[in-house]
Amino acid sequence: MPWQAHSDAPRGAVRGAIRARALLLPAAVVISLTLGVFAPMIAPAFTGGSVATARACGLLTPQTMLADKAASIVHPVLPSQPLDTPVGIFPLNYVAGQSITFGEDLSRVAGVDPKTFKLRWDFGDGTPLVYVSTPSHAFAKPGTYNVRLANFDDTQQDWNPDFDSAQITVVASEPGNPPVAKITASAPSVALAGTVSFDAAGSHSQDGSPLTYTWNFNDGATATGAHVSHAFVLTGSSFVTLIATDGRGAKSVATTNIVVAPELPSVFVTASDSAVPAGGTITFDASRSTPPSQPQGDTLVKYSWDFGDSTPQATTNQPTTTHTYAKAGDYTVAVEAFDKAGVPGTDTVQVSVTAIQAAVPAQGPNPLLLGLLGVLAAGLIAAGYVVVQGQRRRNALIRQREAAMQLARARRVPSGRMDPRRQLPPGAPRRGPPTSGAQGSPRGALPPRRTMPSESANGPRGARRDRDE
Repeated sequence: MPWQAHSDAPRGAVRGAIRARALLLPAAVVISLTLGVFAPMIAPAFTGGSVATARACGLLTPQTMLADKAASIVHPVLPSQPLDTPVGIFPLNYVAGQSITFGEDLSRVAGVDPKTFKLRWDFGDGTPLVYVSTPSHAFAKPGTYNVRLANFDDTQQDWNPDFDSAQITVVASEPGNPPVAKITASAPSVALAGTVSFDAAGSHSQDGSPLTYTWNFNDGATATGAHVSHAFVLTGSSFVTLIATDGRGAKSVATTNIVVAPELPSVFVTASDSAVPAGGTITFDASRSTPPSQPQGDTLVKYSWDFGDSTPQATTNQPTTTHTYAKAGDYTVAVEAFDKAGVPGTDTVQVSVTAIQAAVPAQGPNPLLLGLLGVLAAGLIAAGYVVVQGQRRRNALIRQREAAMQLARARRVPSGRMDPRRQLPPGAPRRGPPTSGAQGSPRGALPPRRTMPSESANGPRGARRDRDE
């Protein structure tokens, strides 16, 4: 019926308006968030400014084009450049006529098996397209070429021409003895908006010319100088590149990985000993480390140990490990603790290894020295014998002299005393039996009386006997 049809139309319009109002608020929220995040990046494109921005690759997208296993880096794109400017650039120069093997690093593409990708290569030099994963290609002439990679979208059943791209420079010949580039980072990971310092110490030219250093942080920012710092404002996992160029234009590249996360694990490591002798073993403990507070339930699942003595790094699932140091020196031990998302936190500890004093090897006796020692010993023995014998003789002479002196003292009779052996005063005639050649005493005379040795010849008894006689 006409009136019924007429009345149904307003009802549908009302329902549509209600749905539109219901979707208006969520859409406004999404648009506001999008503008808040991307407005700083796209504003220079509309204002005509000269600020360099990265439109893809690096920390924003995981894929990275490779040329002879050297990765392309983010190309700082100016708003004035064409929109088809490649998102990456190969920092090294390649030589015309030499084959280059290309590839795509898809290791960080989440949720997709890289083997399922169908790739198409356009080398930008007018040669036919190539439909393989890792093609080899030689550029016939020197120049700058834009290499573009497309992947086949199974859902749309069509090729996506903007999967990845990079600019490559081809030269007629590369100078010999290129410089050596080395890069050192103050940390392998950093929290969002945190700063990391980078140093080119160890880089040097082989022709004696000075080097110039260009840094690419793979987030659209670059810097120059031997020592730089950079604050990372985009989360993700990527690498920082150092390009060292000598006075001839020869280049060398060094890279270091960097992880930017909203929050890093808090890592704390200790050593069982701060100093051990060479050959000693030290136990390292990182059990006091903690995972990030977000997401909830996060845990530390892996530990990577660098013992600082050029030995291979060790990976453990436990927070403790041991290491034996073979050589003396001072070492910095670094540990990285990874959470479930692969975000690392790091800490270091210093240890000292002292040298062991080597034992002096035993040597055989020197014959000449033994001979001299023998002669010296014999001389000492002979001298000692002579001294002993001389002392003995001297002692014997002294004893003999003392005996003679004692005998002489015993024989000496003081004046006015009777000789006890004669029992007569000195000078008195003897009245005993006649001695040989002497006359005897008269007949009938009594022999003299003998006195005892204890009786004194000059005593009173002796005097009376003499008077009686």
